[in-house]
Amino acid sequence: MKIRAAIPLSFVLSCSGGLVDHAGVALSNPDGGGPDGGVPDGGDSCPYTVDRCGLNCSACPVPANATASCTDRACDYECAAPLLKCPGGCCPASAVSAGGDHACAIAGRAVRCWGGNDQGQLGVSGVAQSAVPVQVPGLESDATAVAAGSAHSCAVKGGEVYCWGANDRGQLGVSGTSPGGPAQVLGIFGASSVAAGAAFTCAMTSSQVLCWGANDAGQLGDGSTSSRFSPAAVASVTLPQLVATGASHACALSSQGVLCWGASDSGQVGSGSFAASIATPAVAIPHSAAPLAIGAGALHTCAVSNSDSLSCWGSDASFQLGDSSGQNRDAPRGVLSGVAAVAGGSGHTCALTRDSTVRCWGANASGQLGNGAAGAKQSGPQDVSLPTAATQVAAGAEHTCALLSSGGVSCWGRNDRGQLGNGTVSAISASPLAVTGR
Repeated sequence: MKIRAAIPLSFVLSCSGGLVDHAGVALSNPDGGGPDGGVPDGGDSCPYTVDRCGLNCSACPVPANATASCTDRACDYECAAPLLKCPGGCCPASAVSAGGDHACAIAGRAVRCWGGNDQGQLGVSGVAQSAVPVQVPGLESDATAVAAGSAHSCAVKGGEVYCWGANDRGQLGVSGTSPGGPAQVLGIFGASSVAAGAAFTCAMTSSQVLCWGANDAGQLGDGSTSSRFSPAAVASVTLPQLVATGASHACALSSQGVLCWGASDSGQVGSGSFAASIATPAVAIPHSAAPLAIGAGALHTCAVSNSDSLSCWGSDASFQLGDSSGQNRDAPRGVLSGVAAVAGGSGHTCALTRDSTVRCWGANASGQLGNGAAGAKQSGPQDVSLPTAATQVAAGAEHTCALLSSGGVSCWGRNDRGQLGNGTVSAISASPLAVTGR
């Protein structure tokens, strides 16, 4: 970030609504205008003083683990790494999800998102993108799960599901155009998790999986290919434990094993078929194999067994199956051992290992493997160097994020929309960057 030269503490000649710290240094002037991006308040020039935050710097209330700043002519603060902002202070993150060109996290039971916002997927209006996490209105408390899709996002709050962003296929669970902020998906109670695909969404309760949105490939699992904006139960899934969504397919870990449905033209359903559409759940891994975790990428799927071995199936165009043949697979094949969890992106896969490290393989043009060098696709697992142990990994289209044991979030890969959340917009970063506490 470019820092302008310091001038006396009394004032900074800017009415930009940018960030001014308490040494009187202007840190940014994004639009050259007032807080609304237009002509500075008070005419062509006016003194922008630190005193706008109060009689002196100490007048700005600062929570623990934070430093004071002055943003948009009001008191603000920045949390010390690795903490994120949360209502009333600084909190460790407890969950993270990566989408098409954005990501979301839960910190202090509040949902904050960053990255692209052209479809309102950050939950706020008036900005095309944000390189720092923004608070999603209405989700300042009680959030327990979050999911980022291609251009929409969802969260679970008090057992209810709320979604925001693109709604061209009914993926928000409401009819018509996007409501412009989080809207409750009616008809769901007792939800424990949610997963967001390209243009559809699925939620899980203790007894069933429900899906809504686009259904051209049978990805809603109701036996039809008719899209719908209201939730419908997926056929024949009992006692679900996890749900995962790809571009146009979905999978559930249930009492029957791993069941998948939807598009299988690349074999991503894993039932031994390359059918364009499989509209009801098919068994990919039987219950007898004791699967423990699942993850879905755009055109592929992976599962972890109780022996900590990872198997994947579907598209291998970018070596995302860990297979250098590039051959699509319509049934699971072994990839890696010692795995606890897995996540899939557009063309890459990342595993959280039992020793709390992250290893990634597949497409790497944007540095989404996190091995420090963007470039050719990789069939072998690449080690990601993180500051502390990882507890969760999330893969977006061309970026990846990890939740750390410290409560911080680190992201790497494509960053043209600020989807790494480190406060800057750049082409890529092939190494992890900390999501900022601003």
